[in-house]
Amino acid sequence: MKFSFDFSQFFPEEDPDLAFYDSYVEEFGTDDNFLLIAVENKPNVFQKDFLNKFQAFSLESKGFEYVLESNSLTTLSYPLKTSFGYTTLPIVHINDSLQYQKDWHKIQEDSLFINVLIDEKRESLVLALQTEDNLDYKQSEVLLNTIRTSLKSHDLTNYHILGRAFFYEAIVEMQRSEVLTTTIVASILVFIILLLVYRSMPVVLISVFSIAMSLLLFMGLLAALGKELNAMAAFYPVLMLIVGTSDVIHLTDSYIRKLQSGISRYAAIISSLKEV
Repeated sequence: MKFSFDFSQFFPEEDPDLAFYDSYVEEFGTDDNFLLIAVENKPNVFQKDFLNKFQAFSLESKGFEYVLESNSLTTLSYPLKTSFGYTTLPIVHINDSLQYQKDWHKIQEDSLFINVLIDEKRESLVLALQTEDNLDYKQSEVLLNTIRTSLKSHDLTNYHILGRAFFYEAIVEMQRSEVLTTTIVASILVFIILLLVYRSMPVVLISVFSIAMSLLLFMGLLAALGKELNAMAAFYPVLMLIVGTSDVIHLTDSYIRKLQSGISRYAAIISSLKEV
């Protein structure tokens, strides 16, 4: 089954505020087209081996699909004015470990990058990626898989990710979990209610099986048609179980009453289906 998430789905299609927002985004772009990857290294990040790995990962990220720009302390430089014009000075001298302490003092003095591209305890570095606008779930999944593969290949295992693509992945995983959880909980509840109503295990099992098949066919039809389930999808199983339980109770009651009146089983089934 396919899942999707879009904030605009919570607003009516002709909502004036949504129309204003869409026109604003069209003119100025979105403000969530970023992805931040923080990589930890204790006791501190100023270790040559770690900096080389992080630098390699930062440079590789520039070629990732859906990435427009990539910045980190290891790739950025200070502008430096000389008598021959402007040149650049690296923020971190990766290959000169004797400069590390001086580099750190300079970063602290500027305070531009503290808690942005490096934390105040210098235990983690951040790679900031600017991505294409409005990445969908598939694109987000491709980008995140690429990032994780790259991190693993450079032996950077202690990391955290923040941004639209990661949020998209997390929200879809939560939707999947909610659909599964609500289905299981609602099914157990329906089973208990039917058992209390009929006090007959065969009748309850037939009823639950019928409802389960209806739910399976419904969800299977959505999957076959390629319909994407949004944030409201968690209610589908509950609604199907509510409607299914109601119908099953009506049908079963009608069928039992007809059997008790002396009608044959086949005739009772046909009559109950027509009436209910």
